[in-house]
Amino acid sequence: GIPVDILPGQDDPTTANWPQRPLHSSLLKYAGTFRDQLVYKTPNPYASGLGDKYVLGTDGRNVTDLVQQICQKDETPFSELQALDKTLRWGHICPNGPDTVPTVPHADSDPMVISHAPSLYFAGNCSKFATNLVSHQATPTRLVCTLREIV
Repeated sequence: GIPVDILPGQDDPTTANWPQRPLHSSLLKYAGTFRDQLVYKTPNPYASGLGDKYVLGTDGRNVTDLVQQICQKDETPFSELQALDKTLRWGHICPNGPDTVPTVPHADSDPMVISHAPSLYFAGNCSKFATNLVSHQATPTRLVCTLREIV
């Protein structure tokens, strides 16, 4: 089988503040009970290493909220892919938290800081699919905006 990582979203029954905890095991009662555990419940934002690759992603709330905040102040169109790119350039997953996205304060360090460039950086629940390859640091990063639903 193919392993699947599931991260919670804004409307899922988990903590409202970022970083969100993984979905409770009772919600996906039979997932992961097979011979090999193939379903993993992960936090939001999501980070994982795959060999020498680093993957970073969110449910997309940070991106859609950033687009709304920028479009309110400025009349120029601003896409979700551009917002995802900005968060990578700025080195912070959720620069608009805790003002418009609830984030939990941390005394020692900010878990939303992007310490090194990921190979893949994605945002879910976007209005349209979009992708781009960018190189802000030594590592090229594939940005991907995934769809809310496929119709």
